[in-house]
Amino acid sequence: MSPGPARGPGAPTGAGAPPGPGAPGGRSRGGARRPPPWVRLGCVAAAGVLGLGCAASLGAGPPRTPPLRLVYAVRWLPDGPPDAPGATLEVTLDVLGDAPPAWLFARPPAAWLELGIAVTDAAGRLHARTPDADGRLRVPPGARRLAWRYPLARAAGRGDLVRGHGADEAWVVGGAAYLLRPEAVPLGTRVALAVEGAPRALPWPDDALHDLPARAVIDPGFHVFGARAREVEVGGARLRLARAGAPHAEGDAAIEAWLAQAAREVLSVRPPGAGFPVREALVVAATLPGSREASPFGQVLWSDPPSLALYLGGEADAEARRRDWVAVHELCHLAHPPFEDEGRVWLAEGLATYLSLLARARSGRWTPAEAWGELAWGVRAGRAEARPGDTLRGLAREVHARRAYRAVYWGATVACLALDLAVRRGAPATAGARGLEHAVADLRARAQAAGRDARVEDLVAALDAQAGAPFAAVLVARHLDGPLLADAPALLTTLGVRDRGRGEEVDLDDGAPGARLRGTLERGGP
Repeated sequence: MSPGPARGPGAPTGAGAPPGPGAPGGRSRGGARRPPPWVRLGCVAAAGVLGLGCAASLGAGPPRTPPLRLVYAVRWLPDGPPDAPGATLEVTLDVLGDAPPAWLFARPPAAWLELGIAVTDAAGRLHARTPDADGRLRVPPGARRLAWRYPLARAAGRGDLVRGHGADEAWVVGGAAYLLRPEAVPLGTRVALAVEGAPRALPWPDDALHDLPARAVIDPGFHVFGARAREVEVGGARLRLARAGAPHAEGDAAIEAWLAQAAREVLSVRPPGAGFPVREALVVAATLPGSREASPFGQVLWSDPPSLALYLGGEADAEARRRDWVAVHELCHLAHPPFEDEGRVWLAEGLATYLSLLARARSGRWTPAEAWGELAWGVRAGRAEARPGDTLRGLAREVHARRAYRAVYWGATVACLALDLAVRRGAPATAGARGLEHAVADLRARAQAAGRDARVEDLVAALDAQAGAPFAAVLVARHLDGPLLADAPALLTTLGVRDRGRGEEVDLDDGAPGARLRGTLERGGP
């Protein structure tokens, strides 16, 4: 995830964004209420879109056994229904099988937003339910249909891409915000999703929507309504680029070229011939009117295929896009696997920040001095944010509460630099050409083949394999539990990076002991 500090990485990205303004907390929204009139239309939404008969969608006929099947029909209303103007998603969910009692919106509705859920049981009786502050909802036994509206225009505009952002007829929203799902999704659950009333861009291809795995509702990713994606091929991958919000002043072609360039930069931090790290991905640029930054914030969601969204400064020019780090940072997240332990915070962000810094230098979009200058600035910014006695491990656990984003991001980036240098120095047979990026690529491939998220110790093993000897566990512990950023000045000095102490200005000393290795990092390869 990328932030919004004044300069350089320093706010959350892989571990989930901190609650935005008005995020729910400390309130109760329970109680029964009469189902709204639009729900009493019976089977029209689901049957019309999916071709289902009412008897089937209401659970009539012989009893069903697992696996559970969840059939979502989403109707896009760009102008909203007559009784509630504004972009709205109208959702009907048919539950084929035994409905679990506990359901939730993985991204809870905001405090100002009350969602009424109409539940139909097997006897055709209607029950009104409202999710609590944590997005949880309990349904009566025998539930066969759930129906609700997600008022996208009301939920959006609060600095939260997952809850929604858009303008005119093009909107982006996280599936976790508007798709209700079982709190514990039963093993073997299958999902179907149909959308009526709009061009759209979803993480999955259209021909797969009728039969998706359970992960589709556990990690549903970003969804675009009112716009279609344009495909570009990068390193053997199919990237689908979509826009949300108002049209950008420089036109879609310029924005698509910028995003494609950022994606190509990711190839420079992949082993030769490895190609782009995923086969396909959805990339959404959501216009933020008035902003001169190329991208003030971005976020990756680990749907399958993955999807990412980033704000696009409505007033950003070509130079702002040249100076941007957010787009390539988010795309570099695709180079590593999702992490299931504490690595979700510090390791994911450190890897994306470090690899994206190298990618900008290797592509030529930034000069080496600009790239190392950003790192030198980040070290100073991270130290200024930390307190005496702070460690990377401790701050990563409190990153949102302490708002210690720069300290965590840059502390983790320096840890990645130290690991990269240690691998390259420890494998003389490759003349320093194999390093952290090769270990990360190996880890990504292994995790994907195993169908699971990775852990910090998995990266440690991959680094040891690259170096040909065990070393990484000790170095990781040093950077996690030692004084934050303590090794940064010595590392930079060895590489010949002399920080001038202001802005992002550095001098590069080609006579320094590690200058040759610095050149390898800047160029890639030997």
